[in-house]
Amino acid sequence: MKKTVSVIVCMMMLALVALTACAPAPAPAPETEAPAPVDVVDEPAEGGELEAPEKKFLIGVSNGYIGNNWRTQMLDSIEYLASYYKGQGIIEDVIIQNAGLDVANQVTQIRNMINAGVDCLLIDPNSETALNPVIEEAVEQGILVIAFDQPVTSDLAYNVVIDQVQWGANLAQWLVDELGGE
Repeated sequence: MKKTVSVIVCMMMLALVALTACAPAPAPAPETEAPAPVDVVDEPAEGGELEAPEKKFLIGVSNGYIGNNWRTQMLDSIEYLASYYKGQGIIEDVIIQNAGLDVANQVTQIRNMINAGVDCLLIDPNSETALNPVIEEAVEQGILVIAFDQPVTSDLAYNVVIDQVQWGANLAQWLVDELGGE
């Protein structure tokens, strides 16, 4: 059950990041509006709220590069959703660390989060391969690891990434359609 809830919480966090990272307006205050709906395995309890688990989960976020508006908005979105799920009694906290472009720093920060007892690691990696040993350490500790935005080669992590070529093709097709094919 712990893994299931961790997967659900992490995927909800990623869903919000995906839905809001390009949005022009800031997300509403956590007290006033719930995040965008996502498919979950467990049914909500009566009243539409998720049932709080026996143990609240600690989420770790390891961000590589921090130097553009998209990454800033991504982190803001994660913090927003974390505050919502804190209020629901599902997560204890979210730890966010930014490594810059320094892979060794990212490895150290991930190890610190492992030692802090996170239940789930969301990693925006600086390297496809250099994080594999620390990902293995996390999984050996029973931590769910999800790499997003950029893949890792470790078969122990879930890679949640977009197909950049298809994304570009979709944008180009939209533009052609909006221009009436001209």
